Amino acid sequence: MKIIPAGERSTETEIATAVEACCWTRPYGEANFAYLKFYLCDFIELTKQDKECQRHRLTDLKWHAVLRNIGAHANQPGNAIYEGWLVKLRGGGYAIPVSLITSLRRGGVDTGKCECGGTLRGVMEFDRLWTWCSQCTPVVKAIVNEIA
Repeated sequence: MKIIPAGERSTETEIATAVEACCWTRPYGEANFAYLKFYLCDFIELTKQDKECQRHRLTDLKWHAVLRNIGAHANQPGNAIYEGWLVKLRGGGYAIPVSLITSLRRGGVDTGKCECGGTLRGVMEFDRLWTWCSQCTPVVKAIVNEIA
């Protein structure tokens, strides 16, 4: 399911949420800028204005600046890095904090079966249900209303 921006351009929060979703699908929860620029459109419906070229960086699209701004605004409340959902990678990109992955792995209850046949486990943390498959992925996150 893709994130649909509320306005004419995607906000930093919407882009950060898509980055977070993308990182949860990656080994070790990491995605560099090159990967994000190519695959983030699988997680967010970029608007026409998002896809326009920047005036000062002709090789970059406007949403690329928003992607970089997540790291630039890391000291502001509400930012995904400030809130602890993401960390900056050296060399460019973002990752899920190892401490978050580790804390989620410690607990959990069986929540069902994955398509691969593995067991889905889940834990409620930070007002979200975090789930992962014991076989096919290191950690996968899904936001649902309750544990079945």
